[in-house]
Amino acid sequence: MLSLGTFFGALAAAPIADGIGRKLGIMISCVVFSIGVAMQAAATQTPLFVLGRVGAGLGVGLVSCMIPMYQVRLCLQIQGRLTSPFSQSRNVRLNGSVVPSSLAINWQSP
Repeated sequence: MLSLGTFFGALAAAPIADGIGRKLGIMISCVVFSIGVAMQAAATQTPLFVLGRVGAGLGVGLVSCMIPMYQVRLCLQIQGRLTSPFSQSRNVRLNGSVVPSSLAINWQSP
């Protein structure tokens, strides 16, 4: 459910950022994420939890697409050096999350 919200949030990020501005769009995205997290925390039934996951995913998708756009507008001279570490870290996290648990290193203390 979180991935579904993230997908649609990333699709909606560019039109929203163009319509209301990048800075305001990032602020609104953080509010959307916070509402989704609050819904998950307050959930006593599955439907509210699922709705909260979709809302949190929507906020994550919006932010993950708007922040690089905002960074590029701030510093046009060094835009590649600003946006590539963000993209690299996101790719490392995504690729690391699909490692089967049998191959993963146990990082939790006993």
